[in-house]
Amino acid sequence: MDGSREMMLIEQVMKTLEDNNKEEFEEIIFGYNKITPFDKLKSKLLVKIKEQLMKEAAGEIDPGLS
Repeated sequence: MDGSREMMLIEQVMKTLEDNNKEEFEEIIFGYNKITPFDKLKSKLLVKIKEQLMKEAAGEIDPGLS
C-alpha cells in the first residue's frame, strides 16, 4: 500500500497534526475529498480531528495530553 493515495493522505495529515497546521489540514482533506469523497464515518472522524487541532491552536488544551 506504499505510495497509494490513502497512504499519502495519512502521512500528510500526520504532518499537519505534528505542525499544528489547521489550514494545511483543511487543504489536504478538501483536495482528497474532491477526487474520492469521504463516507459519513470518515467525515465525522476528520471533523473531530479538526476540532481538536483548533483547540490546540487556541491553547485550550495541552497537545501532550491528547
